[in-house]
Amino acid sequence: MSFFESKVRSGLLVSALAAGSVLVAPNLTEASFGEENLRYGMKSDDVKTLQGILQEKGYYEQLVVSGSFDEATREAVKKFQTDHNLSSDGIVGPLTFSVLKGQTIQKKSSESIEENRAVDIMDSTYNDDALMSVSPISNPSQLMKDGTRDDDVSNLQAYLKKAGFYDYPVITGNYGNLTKQAVTTFQTARSLKADGLAGPITLTKVNEEINGSSFSKEEEIVATTVSRSTSLSGVVLRQGSSGAAVRELQSELKNLGYYTSTVDGAYGPLTAEAVRKLQRDKNIAVDGIFGPQTYSKLSGTSSSSNNSTQTSTSSSNSSSLSGVVLRQGSRGSQVRELQTRLKNLGYLTSSVDGVYGPLTAEAVRKLQRQTNISADGVFGPQTLAQLNRNISYNQSTSSNNSNNSSNNSSATVLKQGSSGAAVRELQNMLRATGHHTSSVDGQFGPLTKSAVQRFQREWGLIADGIATQATLDKLEEVAAVHMSDSNSSSGSGSKSFNAMNLIADASNYVGVPYVWGGTTASGFDCSGFVQHVFRNNGVNLPRTVAQQWNATTSVSNPSVGDIVYFETYKSGPSHNGIYIGNNQFIHSGSSTGVTITSMNNSYWKERYIGARRAR
Repeated sequence: MSFFESKVRSGLLVSALAAGSVLVAPNLTEASFGEENLRYGMKSDDVKTLQGILQEKGYYEQLVVSGSFDEATREAVKKFQTDHNLSSDGIVGPLTFSVLKGQTIQKKSSESIEENRAVDIMDSTYNDDALMSVSPISNPSQLMKDGTRDDDVSNLQAYLKKAGFYDYPVITGNYGNLTKQAVTTFQTARSLKADGLAGPITLTKVNEEINGSSFSKEEEIVATTVSRSTSLSGVVLRQGSSGAAVRELQSELKNLGYYTSTVDGAYGPLTAEAVRKLQRDKNIAVDGIFGPQTYSKLSGTSSSSNNSTQTSTSSSNSSSLSGVVLRQGSRGSQVRELQTRLKNLGYLTSSVDGVYGPLTAEAVRKLQRQTNISADGVFGPQTLAQLNRNISYNQSTSSNNSNNSSNNSSATVLKQGSSGAAVRELQNMLRATGHHTSSVDGQFGPLTKSAVQRFQREWGLIADGIATQATLDKLEEVAAVHMSDSNSSSGSGSKSFNAMNLIADASNYVGVPYVWGGTTASGFDCSGFVQHVFRNNGVNLPRTVAQQWNATTSVSNPSVGDIVYFETYKSGPSHNGIYIGNNQFIHSGSSTGVTITSMNNSYWKERYIGARRAR
């Protein structure tokens, strides 16, 4: 060790000893199968479900379904993706989920006609629930709870199904967990006490709505239209895809005369050829893959765009959201579009899943409060006008600031003409995923736009070539899989944690250059550095800044060994380092490599968003 390194190490230890540290455990979250992308390193019931499906199909050869997304699971996913003409990246995203579920449906259909009908109903984005007739609750003074079984439970389930709160395909008449969840969601949407118990207040409210006192005729018509909206918007289908979306595509193509075979929900050579016929007729790229551009031609809308802000704004604002009313319980492509636009503007932070739940309603209320309109969480024409106004302002601001983007690193929209560190980060991630093959120069030109569009199409995003918050979030998640293996042999992961040792080890890397995707002493990016140092001290962290943020626990003030987070090239945590005491942190900066920086530095001070504990 050099004299300089020794002095740095000693100084860091003095700073650390002045501050102390506390040890806590990280939190883990779960989601319903298909709502959260699954990838290497995760551990959950969803992973267990995935392994079970892959095992059943002969791809996962392990005897034990562990629930841990390990290397064997990743290889099984890759084999499945290769066999079904999907991008073989080992991530279970929307397309892979779609094919997995479609294959499951096909198997069930051979076992039982009744099961097939139920699965088809669940798999469809639209149904006839809005047209269903329901009877009022005969005894609204009762209390329904777990185990209650009678005709009134059937009436309750039927109405909640019609209103979009009850997803199960069968009216059972038995008050179980699914009914309780539906009641809880209904209560939340109607500002009632959300306890999942259907008592007099809840049942009276249900009867009011059944009798028509809560909805105008116009809203009922709109709700019916919304419930039957297409499931093809924003999806990508190709040979090997299957399920309800493919059936809808085949029906549409058959109506237009492009497809003459059976509507069976299986995207085979005949379906691909029908898509190619449509593409040739509409003068777009002929590849037999159904995506946003082909969808726009199928639905008769123009998807052409250019680089002018005016055209881009007009394209954003003209959508299927015009003239509709969406509320808690709504679902489908229009809800997905609304969620995507709310996420791009920073109002929604959860996943885009096409289900109008409490988080989507709260995002709408945030928009409504900010624009001084009635904050009821219901999306209608007035809220759409404010949404469009916000998008126009956002795009205008992005355009005006594009020449200064290197200084405005927290911008959440990158587009052709942008430049600077944020664009370099974007290009690096696109290179990691295989979508950008030219140089990383920090200039958002036509090649970068084309790379963004390819990525967006592959992941079912709006393929406009604009890197919005939603695109950046998804890109960071996918790029993480292509980074250097997070299990390098440099650390055993079995040491007991000591904050002083952590800081001392971190100091050994001062001067190591910044390398995007780097996780070793030959070069680190910020999260690779944090992951490497913590792993050497017995704490395993996920790969990216966002994943590390989610795997750590918030603290009000940082202590030595805590991770400090910053918002740089996009909204939310996108850079981090290790707090060493005396208001300083050690990190791998893109222009400095591993270095020590003051939290009072003007650049970092205004971008600091919090500290979290990983132990």
